[in-house]
Amino acid sequence: MTAAISPSLGSIDVRPNAIYTLREVCQLLGVAPGTARRWIKAGRLPAAQIGRAYRVLGSQLLWTIAAARDLQ
Repeated sequence: MTAAISPSLGSIDVRPNAIYTLREVCQLLGVAPGTARRWIKAGRLPAAQIGRAYRVLGSQLLWTIAAARDLQ
């Protein structure tokens, strides 16, 4: 079963120039870390790997959410 990227963030503010940890991205999207890692490895969520940790730019997170909205 594939989890869908939630296109609705409600009142959460995503700053385009901010850098988010995987934990923060999971909290914003309401998904488990394993799901976010699968999305990153599949190319659905652009991220940079620094050592063993992932970082996601706010602009890339917004792009991912917008792309998910377009698919609905």
